Amino acid sequence: MLSMTKAARTNLPAHASVRIAMRGGLSLRERERQAGHQAALNAARSYGITTPELSVMYRESGAPLFREVSGVNVSISHSGVYAIAAVSPHPIGVDIERVRHRDPRMYDYISSEEEQELLDGHEWQTPTAITTLWTIKESVMKAATVGLEWAPRTLLIESIARGDGGVATSVVRDPSGVRWYVITVRDTSNYIISFAEPV
Repeated sequence: MLSMTKAARTNLPAHASVRIAMRGGLSLRERERQAGHQAALNAARSYGITTPELSVMYRESGAPLFREVSGVNVSISHSGVYAIAAVSPHPIGVDIERVRHRDPRMYDYISSEEEQELLDGHEWQTPTAITTLWTIKESVMKAATVGLEWAPRTLLIESIARGDGGVATSVVRDPSGVRWYVITVRDTSNYIISFAEPV
């Protein structure tokens, strides 16, 4: 399971993580899908949904939803050996990424010139920073249920603040003008997780 500080866990929406089985007769993609569904079911239970037969299906956009429950939003992500899901009555997006070396050109792909000015003076071209920027923006795109329809650099981080326990908060404006509140956590096994909900 992902390991987060108490400060991080306290401020997050209902969520659950599952370790992906690394062996078995199924393809990695199928194991990731199964782990994502299990994380979604666990998050639903954490949220208080007690429907005995709960299943995950997908909208045409690719966004997940529960077949048997309306009025609840779900988001699923996986990376490396983990799958994570979040559940909320509001639009919700979650993204998890393992910190690893990334091509520094990715910074220009995911951040606008305006953002680069805002972030100037910070070490934003490190693998951790690039991964953080990506998870922030990916979580917003998932919450807005647009997938990669928006170019990441069209989402503007208006503010970002680091808090205690490996937690950061940011406000992001999407291309349609909607503002999103994002909580980002770095767990102890070198993963970055971002949760996005409307402001």
